[in-house]
Amino acid sequence: MADEPAKADVLVVDDEPNVARIISLNLEMEGYKARVAYNGRQALDEVESKKPDCILLDIMMPEIDGWEVLRVLKDDPETADIPVVVVTARSSDVDQIKGFSGGAVEYIVKPFNPRQLVDYVERALKPRIEDLEEEIKQEMDSGYFFFG
Repeated sequence: MADEPAKADVLVVDDEPNVARIISLNLEMEGYKARVAYNGRQALDEVESKKPDCILLDIMMPEIDGWEVLRVLKDDPETADIPVVVVTARSSDVDQIKGFSGGAVEYIVKPFNPRQLVDYVERALKPRIEDLEEEIKQEMDSGYFFFG
């Protein structure tokens, strides 16, 4: 699997190193490239340096919490299309509504099943993959597709 390209670049944002490590390892075992940010500021810096394909975002973090990170990402046209999966211990209906209305595509409550987490990532990425496939098909059909 080391020779195969990664399925997608996923940014894991969690202030608990053990949780971030468990999530990252599970993603990497499934062929994803996982990057980690341990707080909201680091997350925004990581996104600015290289836009990920998907973000797994904890809510309760020091300095800049996940709600603010989500708001900043969704307010910026450059990052608004990145699918964000909220991964948090906050399980109230109000929090889930806040997550989805803020732009999250999925909402996972800790503790979580690692297999289920990977399924959520795959579902979050599916529309993006379909859009890329359609874009490539249109370019090939138009005759302007360039290999190089």
